[in-house]
Amino acid sequence: MIGKLEEIKDYDTRNHRMQTTYQNTHFLKQFGRNDFKDIATQDDVSEAAKYITKYMEKSGERLVYGGKLPTYFRFFMEPLQQKLTFAVKLVPENGVSIISVTAELSGVPATFSLLTGEVEENDLARVIFALKKSSYGYEGTVAVPGILPSANSSLRTGPGILRLNITARKDGVTKVLYPAINIGNKITSASLMESVPGSDGRRIAKKEARLELSEALTIGADSFSSEGGNDGVKDWFDSGYIDIEV
Repeated sequence: MIGKLEEIKDYDTRNHRMQTTYQNTHFLKQFGRNDFKDIATQDDVSEAAKYITKYMEKSGERLVYGGKLPTYFRFFMEPLQQKLTFAVKLVPENGVSIISVTAELSGVPATFSLLTGEVEENDLARVIFALKKSSYGYEGTVAVPGILPSANSSLRTGPGILRLNITARKDGVTKVLYPAINIGNKITSASLMESVPGSDGRRIAKKEARLELSEALTIGADSFSSEGGNDGVKDWFDSGYIDIEV
């Protein structure tokens, strides 16, 4: 580091008390009073990088490095998305074949900070992904920057809704069913999101998670039904056609 760090004890006129600061002699000579702090956590690194790049952008400068210059900044890239696996139990009635299953998940933040991972909760989108047959039933995995639950478990629109597009066939006749369910309680209990230090926002708390819906959904030739599960998820409902905005 250029210059030397010196511990300075003086009186803080703003807060009316003694304070201890660590001032760099080079910056003190060039720019005046300063205060250096330890960078001990990933959040500290993010805040420091944000502070540096902000003033570089204001002055029109660029960060250029190469050759045999020593490295003063080392950045460790971490995924800002989480992999969510959704598993559902689909039971076809006698004579019914399930041809394909597609899922639509609502409440996915469309915007987030690359520095802190904080999501923009007022800019939400939907993601579509396929579910494949598995030992559990049908399941699929999607990578998202986060997922927000609904305001309450009785809502049938908005964030926290999982909709299925099930193509079923019986006696040569094909039918598409659109069951949906509010999984807000499961999203909350899985603790998928956490608070961002120093902010009212949220970011992902886990790199991956698996959400299983234990409530079996019986698929008929032209309808579906369920008897309720024991995982806090209730009431599959008919959502009608899935409207996809491109």
